[in-house]
Amino acid sequence: MLFSYYDLELEVPESVYYPSEDSLFLCDWLLENRPKFERAIDVGCGCGIIAILLAKLSRKEVDAVDVSRLAILTTRRNAKRNEVKVRAYLSDLFSNVKGSYDLIVSNPPYLPHSSEDRMVPEEVRRMWCGGKEFIERLLAGGSERLRPNGIIVFVCSTLSLNQEEVKKLAAKFGLKASIAKSTKLPWEELFLVVVRSEEEGTEKSE
Repeated sequence: MLFSYYDLELEVPESVYYPSEDSLFLCDWLLENRPKFERAIDVGCGCGIIAILLAKLSRKEVDAVDVSRLAILTTRRNAKRNEVKVRAYLSDLFSNVKGSYDLIVSNPPYLPHSSEDRMVPEEVRRMWCGGKEFIERLLAGGSERLRPNGIIVFVCSTLSLNQEEVKKLAAKFGLKASIAKSTKLPWEELFLVVVRSEEEGTEKSE
């Protein structure tokens, strides 16, 4: 299935997350704010829309990771389709990631796990369900990969955490979270979190 946004055209297979309100919520912010970076990574890239947008806007170094092989193949194909360079590879969050980044972005699977999870295929479950646990791992790994003056930007939902809970979770890893914007949907409130280091430090080794 084809999806168009900005001047991007993306092919999205059935088993890869189709860009929705949350994806565009983050993409719109990136378009409006255009954060500067030399090296960026999209964690949980899906079809690649966020990574490809970053590459299109900056022509800087952009990585994209996902646990789904199909998502990685899709991101690579979509990068080629849109004539940008994105290095996409398999990784469970930061498990296979090396080096540090000025910009870490993610539209995570923020929905909480439930007793009904076992009724859906694993590929589908990974696209939607991760909740607080995924966000905590994102912040933990991100804190170790974030360069001085760098930022982590991700989407969160009140179905998993409220704004104050996210701020407290970030502080656990020496990070300071602020809410850039929010939007109310019939079933939840989405908010965009921008995270920075609370203290300046030396750059992580490559």
